[in-house]
Amino acid sequence: MADNAIIVIDGIRILSDLESEYERKHSEWKIQCSAVHARFKKKTSRTKKKGKEYEYTIWYEEQPGDGLKSIGKEEPDYSKYYPPEPKPSGFIEFQEYVQEYEGHLLLTERYYQNYKTIFKDCLVFRLAECLNNNHPLIGR
Repeated sequence: MADNAIIVIDGIRILSDLESEYERKHSEWKIQCSAVHARFKKKTSRTKKKGKEYEYTIWYEEQPGDGLKSIGKEEPDYSKYYPPEPKPSGFIEFQEYVQEYEGHLLLTERYYQNYKTIFKDCLVFRLAECLNNNHPLIGR
């Protein structure tokens, strides 16, 4: 890691908490998306006219109060009805900037500055100021 490295004490726990929160929100989002699919029903009818058999399908959306609303002959685009998908934390996307050191995090200073609100409850030091016998957690 570069000379401008930052060590975040107990940073791994913070990232783990963020990851767990994202996974929880994403699971809830999937359940909500499944509920959207369940709101739509299709009804296929068949009739005979002049010796010919006709078949047509109509899609319905359930309405409050046990009503159904016709939405057309085509299967709906469910994604239009989905709630917004939760966004992952920045650390999930930028793992190459993060290194673990005995349960703590080593970050570049620039990366730390971009995400310092996440680490507001952690002790943070410049690694160059903490080194003693190549162990960043032993004081001078």
